[in-house]
Amino acid sequence: MSAAGREATAVRRAGCVVAGLAALGLVAACGESDRSAPGNVPDRGASLLTSDLVLRDDALDFTEPDLAATPDGELALVWLAFDGGRDRVMVSFRSGTAWTAPAVVAEQHPRHFSPRVAADPRGGFVAAWSAWDGQQADVFTTRLAPGAIEAPVRLTEDPGADTDPRIGVSADGTTWVLWQARRAGGFDILARRADRSGFGPEIPVSDHPASDVQPALGIGSDGSVYAAFSSWRDGHYADGNYEVYVRRLDEIGEPMRVSTSPGADMIPSFVALPDGLALVWTEASFEPIRVGDMHAVAYDEWTDKTYQVSRAVAGRFGPPITLRLSPEEARGSVASVQPLAVRGVGDSLWILFGDRVVLSGFERPFRLALSRVDGDAASQPIDLSAGIASPVSRYAAAWSGDQLWVVDEIDAQGTQDVSARSALRVRHLEPDRLPESRPLASFPRRERVPVDASLALDGAPRARPTANVGDRTLRAYFGNLHVHSDYSGDRRGFEGRPEDNFQVLRDLARLDFAALSDHAETLREVDWWATRKLVDLWNQGGTFVTLPGYEWTSLVYGHRNVFFRDSTVGDQPARFEAPGRTPEDLFAHLGRKAALVIPHHPSHGFAKPVDWRFRNDELQRLVEIFQKRGSYEYDGAPVADIQAELIPGHSVRDALSMGHRLGIIASPDHGGGLGLAGVWADTLSRESIFEALHARRTFGTTGPKMHLFLTVNEAPQGSEILRSAGPVRIRATVEGTAPGLVLTLVRDGVELAPFSFDGYRAEFDWADEEPGAGPRYYYLRARQSDGHIGWTSPVWLDPPAGS
Repeated sequence: MSAAGREATAVRRAGCVVAGLAALGLVAACGESDRSAPGNVPDRGASLLTSDLVLRDDALDFTEPDLAATPDGELALVWLAFDGGRDRVMVSFRSGTAWTAPAVVAEQHPRHFSPRVAADPRGGFVAAWSAWDGQQADVFTTRLAPGAIEAPVRLTEDPGADTDPRIGVSADGTTWVLWQARRAGGFDILARRADRSGFGPEIPVSDHPASDVQPALGIGSDGSVYAAFSSWRDGHYADGNYEVYVRRLDEIGEPMRVSTSPGADMIPSFVALPDGLALVWTEASFEPIRVGDMHAVAYDEWTDKTYQVSRAVAGRFGPPITLRLSPEEARGSVASVQPLAVRGVGDSLWILFGDRVVLSGFERPFRLALSRVDGDAASQPIDLSAGIASPVSRYAAAWSGDQLWVVDEIDAQGTQDVSARSALRVRHLEPDRLPESRPLASFPRRERVPVDASLALDGAPRARPTANVGDRTLRAYFGNLHVHSDYSGDRRGFEGRPEDNFQVLRDLARLDFAALSDHAETLREVDWWATRKLVDLWNQGGTFVTLPGYEWTSLVYGHRNVFFRDSTVGDQPARFEAPGRTPEDLFAHLGRKAALVIPHHPSHGFAKPVDWRFRNDELQRLVEIFQKRGSYEYDGAPVADIQAELIPGHSVRDALSMGHRLGIIASPDHGGGLGLAGVWADTLSRESIFEALHARRTFGTTGPKMHLFLTVNEAPQGSEILRSAGPVRIRATVEGTAPGLVLTLVRDGVELAPFSFDGYRAEFDWADEEPGAGPRYYYLRARQSDGHIGWTSPVWLDPPAGS
């Protein structure tokens, strides 16, 4: 980014020199002793880490850092710099006491992902990243040294998405690059190695039909090279059993399973120790949940998290040790995220991790912590946050000589102001500042009870349901349009990383489409940019469709999710910032964009009900009738909200009676497996799914993949038609997931006599001989014998013009 007119600066603080940063549009500060240094972010509270560098700029976001160190103390820091329209890969080096001015590594593409850096034992560093050209994502690599950045080498050219690279150099100078590849609809781990003659062909690290994701690269002190990854090959829909596998790369070897738990084992991390490699990963549960008599699996809430540690002995990884790093009960709850294994003083093993603690009902900000692993125990975590919260999973560490170096992403003003830019903070911890390593108290681990198969999420339908409208054949697709990630500040640490949520929605829930709906109030500009990048990266027509979106959270007028047809919308999300801002401001912000506004938990008392005085039939075309809290069909509806007081006059039927033309969906919200959105669309593509949503050819269920199709005078659900002479012909087809179906037709808010069927399938054909004279609507509710419910969107009948 140009910084014409800015004066070049050289700031000298605490033995650290950073020169010429302003000429690149960057500002740096060194040393925590001078709080007035330009760009310095003051540490609030005591810290064991000495501030070394803060990189920030009022016009740029700095995010996704990675750090590497050589044994003799040289450091390389890579990150992404985002200017509001595109991002680029940057690097800065430290030798002695000075950090070099940041330099551009790559900017040839509009979108870059996951920059990684590793030290070369022979000198210098190597880096890898993936970049998106608008059509596909590919992996690139280059060599780095102060004043010498080589031209990037493109390692992949497949139409699929090649992402999430890891890079390292063995003692003999062989460079290894490992990445996650989406080929032919599935995910595999691939690798390439380079000697002095260049890179060789792709090496298939995993070749299983199931998803293999989240690669980790480990290079031992003996020159051995290993890949680790999380695999769905042992998964089934009762407990979502991802497992961690390891495979040796420098010799012929088969993948070895190293995890043993019934939970989801994910996000592995290697560290080389003198006696071999250590592997650390996160284990989590997807808990069974219940609303009334209905059960499901909360596949998008990561709970009961622990760390697993396995050490390699003679090339074999031993049984994992379970570490719970913080209390779960009396002193609060902790949700840990991505662990980073780090080699420490005396060749000890340390884990850098993030968590969020609840103490006496008060939620602390997300913190960065460090814990030493001693045998089968861990030390009390050291809080490294110093009063400034770090975003989830955006940190890195490296141990060089006798110092631990840590880089994390922080808010540039050290506050929770979402309008603030993100900065990078680099600090170091010297061994004489380490507190005494005290073992953790005995925190009991909850016994994991495998989820009963009867509570399992439905797998994909045996055959794709179809329905005919004239000569048009429509297909039923199932999705989740209410998913939160760690970008939502109210549940940070519990929701999972955005990419992890897409992974389980695709693998565990076997959905056809999905969207993130993080709270706009906690989304910084760079978070919204990252969300749209990931949405495009994960979108694959014919397999798994993703839509960009967010949640507009008003504590006065109710909550509304907003979704877009594509990711080209560059605006920041509309936020509810003051009581004076109304849904009209949201509608005006969206203007004529291809967008949808979907109110949810409309009569929920705790979070304020939806104010139905605000209407926009072009944007606000759907409503979420059910989520994990319960049903909002009408006051006193079956499986109504059991978590909060319902406010009369705000239900879905109330909105319909006011004249709103709202189609029906359901989706879970925070951490729920209850709620599912269905559409009748031409194809599984972003354009077709959005068209079906906009046309209101939708249905919602409490979780199972039952499908419901309704026509009124041959017009499908969601239609607005003119009344013709004679009776109204209503036809419906329902395919359930449990036998015993009761179908109830609702006409203008009044339930007509139900139709009962014994099997899994129900069809009826009925003529309404009393169609009335004014506007009228019909929709269908179906209830299974297991208590699960589905709803269709209404069809509206209007009198002919002039009548």
